[in-house]
Amino acid sequence: MRTDPVKENKWRKLLIEYKESNLTIKKFCELNEVKFYQFYYWRNKFDLKKPVNGQKSSNFIKVMPVKETPTNNYSLSIAVNNIKINVPVDFNAQHLQKILKIVSTVD
Repeated sequence: MRTDPVKENKWRKLLIEYKESNLTIKKFCELNEVKFYQFYYWRNKFDLKKPVNGQKSSNFIKVMPVKETPTNNYSLSIAVNNIKINVPVDFNAQHLQKILKIVSTVD
């Protein structure tokens, strides 16, 4: 069954307003005179981050150790916050800066 485009548009706008409001769902629903179950229905309907094939959703990124490689392809090795970074001879300085910035935030 096809959803009414007017209703769909209304809910898209409401959900955007909710994200920008910094209100709880309960308070937002009260102020906008919408029912909880409707809010959750439409939020789930438009959720693009839904898990695929029954997988659980997660905000974590899986980090896997890599096999040690010979150091003869690297010009230097950097250790930051117990993370070892092997820098190749032909490294991109901008990429390395971004990586170091990210790694420095890790506890």
